[in-house]
Amino acid sequence: MRLAELVRLERVTARLESQSKEDVLAELAGLLASGGDSSIDSAEFLRVLQARERLRSTGVGSGVAIPHGKVTSLNHLILAVGLSADGVDFDAADGEPVTIFMALAAPVGSTGDHLRALARIARLCNDAEFRRRLLVCKTDEEAYETLVSEDEKQSGP
Repeated sequence: MRLAELVRLERVTARLESQSKEDVLAELAGLLASGGDSSIDSAEFLRVLQARERLRSTGVGSGVAIPHGKVTSLNHLILAVGLSADGVDFDAADGEPVTIFMALAAPVGSTGDHLRALARIARLCNDAEFRRRLLVCKTDEEAYETLVSEDEKQSGP
């Protein structure tokens, strides 16, 4: 599974506006609801992301958070990406602000695919050079292309 299969340009922003954890989750939920391939509204995505966040922060450290959850009426995995130039206090494991957000929504019955996608996102974001290149992106298009090209590079032939 490649991340390019899960993300669309409409679900990527190089300029998150939000300054708080709750507002970032709402902005990411709006991105998940965009793209035209889902009839689910942002309020449902927001409920799912908030419920998962209440269990434990998805701020994994190194400036990365991977908010995620399962949505009953979703029939395929979708990914939204948001970048914050200033960083947001997201209760990350290392206590540092989060600048890269990768929000994943999955169908309820997709445990294997959901876990594989989370692992792929984590592996990609573990690369400090990738994180640096992503954070210097000025446009949504540039951020999208950086994500897709790095994912393809790490996928091999």
